[in-house]
Parts: sequence; C-alpha cells; structure tokens
Amino acid sequence: GAAPAKACVVCGKGKAAGVKLRRCAGCRNPQVVYCSDACCKQHWKLLGHKAACLADQRRRSAAGAAGHEDARPSSSGASSSTIGA
Repeated sequence: GAAPAKACVVCGKGKAAGVKLRRCAGCRNPQVVYCSDACCKQHWKLLGHKAACLADQRRRSAAGAAGHEDARPSSSGASSSTIGA
C-alpha cells in the first residue's frame, strides 16, 4: 500500500511540527490525513473529498460484502443440506 502522508492534506502542518495527524475516518486512505476537525470539514465540504470518500466507502463495502456473502452460503448451505439429509 501507499506510505502514510506526513502532513495535513489541507494546511500542510505535519509530524515534523509535532502535530498529530488523523486519517479520514470514512475512506481510511493513508494519503488523506488531517491535523484538525476544521481541516477535515474544509476538505470534505469545500475541497471535494466527499465524492471520492463516499466512492471509496462504497467500493470497500461492496468488496467486503461480496467476500462475506461468498463464504456464508457455502457454510450455511452445507449445514442445511446435512440437516435435511
């Protein structure tokens, strides 16, 4: 994966200045980090991160759901066929 960002994507404050950076809680992209709630809100509303973030969340959700659904029917199908047999 990509290396974590070393500075806020909005204002540029970084670890070098002793600032604690937090990843976007929605997409969890290691390249999207913020130094404050204010920068997070600005990126979401004014700088267009909302569309990319929601798209990432949908992709991750679809990939996770597909993986879980593939596993569930085979295990539940096997147990229900055993019960019925």
